[in-house]
Amino acid sequence: MGLAMRLKTCTLVLCAIVLVPAFARATSVRALDFQTLTKNADVIAHGQVVALASQWASDRNGIDTVVTVLVSDYLKGNLGAQIVFRVPGGKIGRLRSVTAGAPAFEEGEDVIVFLAASGPAFPRIVGFNQGVFRVRVDQGSGARVVASPLLAGEVTTPTPLVRGDLSRAAVSLQQFQARVQSALQQEARSARPASSAAVVGKAARRVR
Repeated sequence: MGLAMRLKTCTLVLCAIVLVPAFARATSVRALDFQTLTKNADVIAHGQVVALASQWASDRNGIDTVVTVLVSDYLKGNLGAQIVFRVPGGKIGRLRSVTAGAPAFEEGEDVIVFLAASGPAFPRIVGFNQGVFRVRVDQGSGARVVASPLLAGEVTTPTPLVRGDLSRAAVSLQQFQARVQSALQQEARSARPASSAAVVGKAARRVR
């Protein structure tokens, strides 16, 4: 190999070393229990990933992936027949952007996503990869089961492991749906006293 070729190879290697860290984004992830995850989500949707597209982030400091999911069922909220949201990380040409703790998707996979949606902006995943549950077919029974996500990134809230914790174990799709409904019912029950107190307070002010 000639000197010119060796210099060119060294230059390309150095460029790759410089470029990759420029698009690596760090995150701090707060561990969420299932009740909080459900409460913080405006929408909980079950469906199939049908399209993925990488775009530059609005600040041009990274790349985002735009994910399209064809919805088969809503467990909370409703955004129509399909939903489109963004997640940090993606690839454009030879450039790749990686964000620790952000979920990655594949076309065709079956997922349940917990989304925060407000205004015209793209919805976002609640709790990074904590808000994405993968649905797969159990090889033994043939039933669809929901696998718990693994928390990644820099965890800011320690979370103890409890033996038999359903949030860590794979459960049937029906069990998972029932668990979401139970969390929603608990949220509704906890909201009632506050609403009643507000009504009583208004009535008391009118009496005065």
